Amino acid sequence: MTKVKGSIGAREKVALARCRLLQKDPFFGHLLNFFRAGDPRGHGVKTAAVWIDGEGRPVLAYSPKFIDGLTVEETVVILRHELEHIYRLHPLRARAWGKEAFRNHGPLNWAMDAVVHGHHDRPLLEGLSASKKLMDMSVFLPPEIHSRTTVEQLVGMMPRMTAREFLEKVFKLKELKVVRDEKGRWILVGRRGNEELASPQPSESKKPGHGLPVWVTDDLELALDRLGDHEVWGDSPDEVQLRGLLGKMLRESAENAPGNVPGDLSEILRELSVPTVDWKRALRSVTGRQLGGARRTYSRRNRRYNKFGIKGQSHHARDRLLVLVDVSGSISSKNLEDFFAEIESISSGFAVELVTFDAQVQPVSGEYVRTYRRGDWRIINLRGGGGTSFINAFGWVDDHRLWARCNVVLTDGYAPWPTGYDGLELIWCLAKGKRGIRPPFGDVVRIGGENR
Repeated sequence: MTKVKGSIGAREKVALARCRLLQKDPFFGHLLNFFRAGDPRGHGVKTAAVWIDGEGRPVLAYSPKFIDGLTVEETVVILRHELEHIYRLHPLRARAWGKEAFRNHGPLNWAMDAVVHGHHDRPLLEGLSASKKLMDMSVFLPPEIHSRTTVEQLVGMMPRMTAREFLEKVFKLKELKVVRDEKGRWILVGRRGNEELASPQPSESKKPGHGLPVWVTDDLELALDRLGDHEVWGDSPDEVQLRGLLGKMLRESAENAPGNVPGDLSEILRELSVPTVDWKRALRSVTGRQLGGARRTYSRRNRRYNKFGIKGQSHHARDRLLVLVDVSGSISSKNLEDFFAEIESISSGFAVELVTFDAQVQPVSGEYVRTYRRGDWRIINLRGGGGTSFINAFGWVDDHRLWARCNVVLTDGYAPWPTGYDGLELIWCLAKGKRGIRPPFGDVVRIGGENR
C-alpha cells in the first residue's frame, strides 16, 4: 500500500483533536467517539466528513493534506463542524430534496453550512472566529437572516440549482471559469459587472461577503465542490434505521455528558420520533372514504413547472381533522415525542386542529384550538400535568361544536371513558405498553415504543 505523505501526522492530529473536544465539550466529544476513522482515500473526502454508512456504521474520514494545513485547535473546530451536521439531523433532513441533493443542490449545501456557522461577526461555532484561515473557508448567514433560521427556510428562499449556478446567480457572477494564476495554482475567476473577481479575494477583502465565496484556492475540485461536499451522506441506510441510529447516538452522548447537553436536544430527539401509522389508510378504514390530500387548480401556479397550462396545488380542500392530545401527568416525554411524530405525519395531508387536555382543556401557546402546521412542535408551549378526563374534554368539544368528519385522540388511556359517542368517527391512538386498555367505541391503533 502506498503511504500517503503526511498521513501519520494528520492521524495523530485528529486523535489529539478528539481528546481536546472531549475535554472542551463532552457531549460532542462522546458523540465523536461513535465515529471510527476509515480509509480517507476510499471515500474521496477532500476536507473532513462524518456520516453513517449503508450498513449502519458511523464513519469519520478526512483528507490528510487538508488536516496537515491546520493546527490542532483548528482541527477541533472542523470536527465540531461536522458533528453539528449530525446533531442538527442534516443527513436526514436533506433527503426531502431527493437523492441528488447532497452533491448537486448548491443552496442546500450552502444553507447547511451557514446555519452551523451563524453570522460572520458572531459565529455560532466555538473557536471559528479565532482562526482567520477557517473564517475565510466558511460561509455565513446573510446579516438580515435570523440566527435560528432553519435549513428549510433558507433553501425556500432560493430555487434549486447546482453549485456552479449558485455561485453565478446568488453572488451575481458572470463568466465563471477556472484558470491558473501566475504561481501555477488553479483559481476560480468570475465577473460582477465590470469588476473581475478571483477566488483568493475573500481573505483580502475588507468586508465579509465580497469577492468569490471559494474557500480553498489551490485545488480545482474544491473550487466548485465545496458547496457539494456532503455527497458521502447519500450512502446512509434507510430513513427508519437512520432515525434509530441517530437517536441512539444522541441519547447515549447525553447520558455520558451530564450537565453538558445542548438545550434543544429534547426538540431534536422529538424530531427523530418515527410515525408508525399510515393515517390515510387508518382514516379510510374508519370512515370508508378517502380523506385528506389536495386538489389540482389553475388558480395556483405549479412551483416546479411555472408555465401556462400546468396546474398548481391548493391545500384549501384538505379535510379538517380534530386531534386531541392527552398532556396529563401520566404522559411521559417519550409519549409526547411519539404523539407529535404522528401529528407531523397527519398534518402533511390534513388540516389539523389541535386541542390538548388533562383534567380540563389546556391552551397551546395561548390558544385553546390551534391550527397545527408542520414543525409547530418546535415552538409551541404545552400546559398540563394534572389528571385525565376524557369526559370533560369531549364535553368541551361538544360545547364548541368542533367535531370533524373524523377525529383522533392521542393518549395512554388512563381515564374513565365518555358515553354517548358510539356514532362518532374517531381513532384512539394508545401509547404502546398499555395492554388490556380497550375504549368502548371508535377504532384503536397503538403507537410509539414502550413507556419509560
